[in-house]
Amino acid sequence: MLAALRRLPLWSLALISGIIYLIFALWFPLTAHYNQAPLADVYSLGKAWWQGLLYGLLLTALFGAYGLAWWRVEAGDRPVRTIWLAAILFILLLLFV
Repeated sequence: MLAALRRLPLWSLALISGIIYLIFALWFPLTAHYNQAPLADVYSLGKAWWQGLLYGLLLTALFGAYGLAWWRVEAGDRPVRTIWLAAILFILLLLFV
C-alpha cells in the first residue's frame, strides 16, 4: 500500500491537501473566533470525542500528504514552478482557515 501511495501524482496530493484544508475551514472556522479571549481551540469548536479524533486523523492525513509530496519533490520528477504554484494556492487557502 505504501508503494501505491508513493506513486500518486503530485497534483493528486495537492488536491487531497486542499480538500482537507477545506474541511478544516468549514468545520473549524477559526476566523470567526479570532478576536475572543480565551482563543478558540478544538474542544470549543467540536465538543464530542469523535470530533477530536477525526480532527487528529485529518491532521495526520494532511502531514502524510505533505510527506509524500516532499518525497516526490526530492525525487525530482516535477519542475520547481509547479511546486511554487501549489504553494501560492495553499497560501491563499490558508488566509481563510
